[in-house]
Amino acid sequence: MADFILNWNALWGATSQKLYYRKKGDSTWFDLATVDRQVEKYRANGFEDNTVYEFQVEDIISLGNVLSNIDDAIVLVCSNVTLTLTGTSLSYSFTPIGEDIDIYTVELFKNGISVQSQPHNSPFSNPVTGTFTGLTPIDTFKLRLKVYSSVGGIKYCDLATVPPVACVKPTDIVGTIS
Repeated sequence: MADFILNWNALWGATSQKLYYRKKGDSTWFDLATVDRQVEKYRANGFEDNTVYEFQVEDIISLGNVLSNIDDAIVLVCSNVTLTLTGTSLSYSFTPIGEDIDIYTVELFKNGISVQSQPHNSPFSNPVTGTFTGLTPIDTFKLRLKVYSSVGGIKYCDLATVPPVACVKPTDIVGTIS
């Protein structure tokens, strides 16, 4: 379950606001909270991961109540990413989380500096896959997934630190003396 902050501008003269939510595509609205007129920010919690919700604010005023426009928000969490280190290559694979994601970018960091990135644009293959090559044996690598959504902004997911690539020791040495 996830939480996020809702922000809005209250209508002048409002005595309070009622906040409503629903999953995108559903027809039924649910009460989220009623807040005082000076409040224009609310922490919403308990929402499903990787789900788009719609929110609406109702300003309570003496002349009649006024509903705001409907705004979307997406609750983003990091995808489960499978990493496979083979020799000097690092492969990744993950399942895309929904239709409201525009771009995934997988970044490879070497000793804390971004050295490669691979963008994946919508529509996504399932699973989303890629490979970074040319890893060096003495460096530590880290992978980060950036999730871009026009609805929910950007989420950074630090996935894993990959230990240095193991150097292969020779098993047999054969020499010829001439």
